[in-house]
Amino acid sequence: MTGKIKVGLLMALQAPASSELSSPEIFSSVPRLAEMLESHGFDSMFFTEHHGSDLNEVPSPFIASAAAAATTDKLRIGSAVALPAFYNPVRLAEDVTTLDNLSNGRVTVGVGMGYRQAEFDSFGVNAKFKVSHLIESVEILQRALRGEVFDFEGRVHSLRGVKVRPTAVQPTVPIWMGAQKRPGLTRAGNLGLSLPLSGAPIQIAAKQRKIYLEALAEGGFAHDSVEYPIVRECFCAPTDDEAWATAAPFLSMLFAEYSQFIKLPSVASDGSYRTDAGAIATDYDALREFGRDRMLIGSPETLIREFARHQEHLPCDHWILRMHFPGMPINTLAQSIDLFSAEVLPEITGSTGQKPFHLT
Repeated sequence: MTGKIKVGLLMALQAPASSELSSPEIFSSVPRLAEMLESHGFDSMFFTEHHGSDLNEVPSPFIASAAAAATTDKLRIGSAVALPAFYNPVRLAEDVTTLDNLSNGRVTVGVGMGYRQAEFDSFGVNAKFKVSHLIESVEILQRALRGEVFDFEGRVHSLRGVKVRPTAVQPTVPIWMGAQKRPGLTRAGNLGLSLPLSGAPIQIAAKQRKIYLEALAEGGFAHDSVEYPIVRECFCAPTDDEAWATAAPFLSMLFAEYSQFIKLPSVASDGSYRTDAGAIATDYDALREFGRDRMLIGSPETLIREFARHQEHLPCDHWILRMHFPGMPINTLAQSIDLFSAEVLPEITGSTGQKPFHLT
């Protein structure tokens, strides 16, 4: 696969009660942030989804995406990822087609299975059936977005006369499927859906990619039939130390929240594999070590080098960068985006001689 490497921003809109940043402040910034991204040469803006989060994370990625669509003309928008288990699948399809019409065909839908038991409990959804919810919702979504009129009978959904109107602007709305473990990686490949790799260091992500590629081939899909997005925490400042010192307090809040739900594996400099999720929420040095091979934080020179290293070991054609962390002031984010756009973005998108993207 060749072509321009795309770069997007991932926003969770997190404003914990303990921070000076309020939810209205971060939520209402979306239209102007989207406008800023488009003017700076970014290609996309995605939103996460979580419910009942102490970080006040956005629960409605498609509403947030609509706000981003309102002030832009080219920026691709969507979810990374939405959780279909908490939607009626027909209503989900209607939300997507509405957004695709509002944006004149700029929607990408990322979906995931969900992993927080409290979210399933609050929606009254049995987590035992979360795989069925995901697989059935994807099929229903694909058929509905194509404008079909159909019945569906599955394990968790029984539908008659499904007809979603208006139809999507795009003939095929891109659907991505988030996954971390072998069953999910295989599922995404077998279904021919793009896999946004997220969280794992390069060494582990490369293994995840290999499992996915094998499943993609088993499903009868060509390697060039999908995108290869990678999600990474990213922050840019004039020096490495300044970048880490600025981002670390906000990153600590992020991983303190996540460590309640998942174990976060780390590969140390000596190659050993361990979990130190508890430490990274309180220990600056542990956080910086944890970021090795999994975060892109530093000066423009460091980021350019790290992007190139990722491309060498884990080729990517769509970077999704999480540059805002819980409680971070909007001006701090804007300063990072400004510097990144001026000095890093041209180097990684192909405008200054970047080698074409080739998947090996």
